[in-house]
Formats: sequence, structure tokens, C-alpha cells
Amino acid sequence: MSHDSSRKCQPAYEACHFSGAKTAVGTAKATLKLLQAITMGHDTLIAGQVHAGGAFYGIDSTIGVPFIMGNKGVEKIVELPMVEEEKALLKQCAEHVNQKLKPFL
Repeated sequence: MSHDSSRKCQPAYEACHFSGAKTAVGTAKATLKLLQAITMGHDTLIAGQVHAGGAFYGIDSTIGVPFIMGNKGVEKIVELPMVEEEKALLKQCAEHVNQKLKPFL
């Protein structure tokens, strides 16, 4: 990369680097946790996208939730304490996402 090109990229690098965004590091850590859970039997708490199957406040779709991952896969979805209004909004959002994804499934 030329010096001029690297200078043009500098603002984007600084925005990512100094904003606290650590996508590559976060992804690597999550991958390592998954591998440890699968290969060594270490259960671990992960926040990720899973099909809730009704186990998270009755939501029967794929949604980002905290779950326990073990060597046999998702062991348990962990429900977070929420007030009824939050639960209703979350369900509404999940239904909206399902409708948007329906043509692709």
C-alpha cells in the first residue's frame, strides 16, 4: 500500500481502533469458547443467535439471546429479567424479523 493510500485509510482505522470496536477479537474469543465447549466439555455462557424454539419468553424464532453452550450444543437458553412491556416489544420485534425472513426460508 502506498503512503498516500495508507494516509487515506487512517481516519477509518482510527474510528474503528479507538472506538473500542473489537470485532475480530470478539469473534475469535467467541470461536475459542465454542471450541472449548465442544471439545473439552466446558459449558460456557454465550450471547449469540439461536433458534429459541419458545424457550425465551415464548419466542419461536432465531434471536440473539444468552445461552449455555456445552459439548452437545445449546444446553439452555437463559431468560433475562424483563418487565411485561419489554417482553411484548421483544416478541413484536421477533415476529417482524420472521416476516421479513419468510421469503428466504
